Amino acid sequence: MLSQKRAITIAASAMTMLQQPQAPTASFESIAAEVAQADSAIKQWTERKDYLRGLLVQLHQAGEAPSKFTAAGKSWTLVDGKKTWSYPAEVQEYEANLKKTKVICQNNGTATYEVGEPFYTAREVKS
Repeated sequence: MLSQKRAITIAASAMTMLQQPQAPTASFESIAAEVAQADSAIKQWTERKDYLRGLLVQLHQAGEAPSKFTAAGKSWTLVDGKKTWSYPAEVQEYEANLKKTKVICQNNGTATYEVGEPFYTAREVKS
């Protein structure tokens, strides 16, 4: 479990990151550094949130938490897990043929596409 000191550190860094960079004076490198910090904080918070939600489910399974409750200004409801469907071989074959047909349409120009707004992606630098 995340220590209280670490949680406070993450919260403080998240609050710092919420401050808007000074665009006219900020370099693209400093803005990229802030994006990287935000990515890291989001990842840490997401991991923390997923862990805590798992604890809530465990508490419910142990009979210590109701399936519906209100806490921390939110209404909480336990929902069933996501359904994952498995299809017979005929459907899988149909899907494979559909994928091939889509590629043919893309290659021969009968399929159309739209391009969204541009954006940057960022990946860890491999050393």
